[in-house]
Amino acid sequence: MTTPVNAWEAADKAYLAHHFACPECCAAGFLPGRQERCPAGQTLWTQYLNAGTPPHFTWINQPRVRGKNPF
Repeated sequence: MTTPVNAWEAADKAYLAHHFACPECCAAGFLPGRQERCPAGQTLWTQYLNAGTPPHFTWINQPRVRGKNPF
């Protein structure tokens, strides 16, 4: 069984391997909303987004305390 961290890492690695070899996907990274990814890149990007929160974003799911800056 794949753990969520491994699923995210696999999706991240697959998308990045494609992204840096694809001019359309590189452009989409620089021009979000103005340039579309290629069909293969869009599929990988969707899988990446659906893989969940990156494991190094530990702060994202922590409760916020009013008046306290988390940074």
